[in-house]
Amino acid sequence: QIWLLGVLLPTFLASVFFVKEHMAARWVLAGFVCSHLWLTVVEVTDAFPVQGGLVSLGHIVFWSPAIYALYRYRSEIKLPSAYGIWACMMSFVFAVSMIFDIRDAAIWIGAQIT
Repeated sequence: QIWLLGVLLPTFLASVFFVKEHMAARWVLAGFVCSHLWLTVVEVTDAFPVQGGLVSLGHIVFWSPAIYALYRYRSEIKLPSAYGIWACMMSFVFAVSMIFDIRDAAIWIGAQIT
């Protein structure tokens, strides 16, 4: 819960302060919104039970373009600017999240196949 509410959520939501001037922030915000919309659709349609691995798969799919955008527009990341600090924090959040998301998504996909 500390990770989710104390780090992940505030870091993603802080992207709204940078969307006007930074393409990567737009991708981060879009990925955040789409990963939640995807789960809403899955839950409403009862396509799959909403489980951790399914959430992780959504993170991989919808956050990957944002990860690429942070890399692609890395020349805009200047420290110690507010955007630079946010971009570094966002990169850290993505790195930590993906460590767990890739594992959890693989387990979930494996369970769906068998």
